[in-house]
Amino acid sequence: MQHPSGSDRGTTASPAPRVYSRITAELLALGVGDLFGLVGEDTVALVADASAAGIRYLGARHESGVVAMADGYAWASGGVGVGTVTRGPGITNALNACRTAVQARRRVLVITGDVPNGGGGPVLKNIDQGPVCRSVGLEYFAARAVADVVPQFRRAAAAAQQGRPAGSLRPRVRCCSPGWGPAPRPAASCSSSWPAEPVR
Repeated sequence: MQHPSGSDRGTTASPAPRVYSRITAELLALGVGDLFGLVGEDTVALVADASAAGIRYLGARHESGVVAMADGYAWASGGVGVGTVTRGPGITNALNACRTAVQARRRVLVITGDVPNGGGGPVLKNIDQGPVCRSVGLEYFAARAVADVVPQFRRAAAAAQQGRPAGSLRPRVRCCSPGWGPAPRPAASCSSSWPAEPVR
């Protein structure tokens, strides 16, 4: 029915899905049933959305514990262990466990946030995560727009499932960090790539 103003108020366009809902859909498509994590302001919406979709959330008290739990899950199940940590200090706190998972060649996917386009957010969390991830043998995938998040996530997830950094069967740790808000934000995926040379 048309409103007297001439507009059709009964018809409204449905809003585009939020980035975190897209990631939840990708996790469900992967068959993820358990998500290990320690939430931050950039990951809490994903955790809430994933939990509402039926993915069991298992919280940790430290980011290293998140990756260790995902690593243990991958080791025990043979599947992909998925964890989420906040950006900046969250990913740096997880690095020891990430390196352990890389060395053990586990199938682990770590999801984290990244600095919003144009900066912003807590300044202490604004670090260049790419070099940090690469320093422990993780490849870093960056999505600089919302449209890039799902393809980058799929790249990281496929690599985690198949353990093929640079096309070879190697370690299986992957880290994907989409921006969570409605506005385009950079996102990063870091994934383990077993380096040709040892990381020193």
